[in-house]
Amino acid sequence: MAESSNNQLSIRIATLEDIKEISRICLLTANAGQSAESLHHYPELLQGLYIEPYLKLTSTFGFVLVDTVDEGKGVVLGYLLATSDSRRHEAAAEQESYPPLRIKYPNNPYPSDATERDQGVINRIHKPLIRPQALVDISPAHIHINLLPSAQRQGWGVKLIDQAVKALKAEGQSALFVGIGEFLALGDITFNLTLRSQTPKIIMHAHFTLKTGKVQEIEEQLYEVCIPLETVCLFIPYSTNVYWILEWATYTQTTI
Repeated sequence: MAESSNNQLSIRIATLEDIKEISRICLLTANAGQSAESLHHYPELLQGLYIEPYLKLTSTFGFVLVDTVDEGKGVVLGYLLATSDSRRHEAAAEQESYPPLRIKYPNNPYPSDATERDQGVINRIHKPLIRPQALVDISPAHIHINLLPSAQRQGWGVKLIDQAVKALKAEGQSALFVGIGEFLALGDITFNLTLRSQTPKIIMHAHFTLKTGKVQEIEEQLYEVCIPLETVCLFIPYSTNVYWILEWATYTQTTI
C-alpha cells in the first residue's frame, strides 16, 4: 500500500464490479482530462466503447487505483484498462460489443437528442478504430488510462502503466503503445525524452517544453507530445492521434 497526500492509495486488479466507478471516471475525465458531463446526453456510450470491452472480452485486463482508507475494495480514483492483443480485441468487440450498441444508437439518423460529443462516440461505435498494422507489428497491446484530478500529478499514472508493463512482459511482449489525442491540453510541462527513429542505430537526445498537447514534428517520422515519462519512445503519426512506444529495456519511472 502506498501513501499519497491524506489518503491511503493502492493499486489492484480491476473487476466487473468496478464498472460503474470506472465508467464514472471515464466521463469525469473525457474532456481533455476534465469533466464531460455537460457534453453528453448519453454518457453510457463511453462505457460501451471504452470500458465494457476491456472488462468483459478475452485478452483484456486492467488495474484500478483505490483509496483504501475505508474497508472493502476502496473508492476507485483511477484506472488502466488494456488488451494484450489489439487485433483479437477489435474482432471480439466487433462481434460482441458493438452490434447491440449500433441498434440502440443509430447514426443515420442519430438519436434526436444526441449531442455533438455523443455523435462522435456513436460514429466510433459504427466505424471502430482499426490500428495500423505497422503499429500492431511493434506492439500488439494497447491501454486506456484515466485518473481523477485528486489522483493526478502524484506519480500514480506511471505506477499504473508500470503494472501493465509487468503484466505484458510476463506474457512475453516487448512493447506497449498508447494513443494520445491531439486535442489534449496538458499544461506547461518540461521533461526529457530520448527519441529513436525507425533505424535502431539513430538515437536523438532532446529536451522539450510544450505549452499544449499539440503534436510537434521533431524530425522526419518522429513526433512528440506531452508525456509524463522518461523513456525511449518511437512516435508514429496516425489520424488525430500520436502513438508512443514503451520499450522494456529502457523503461523508467519518472514523475513530473
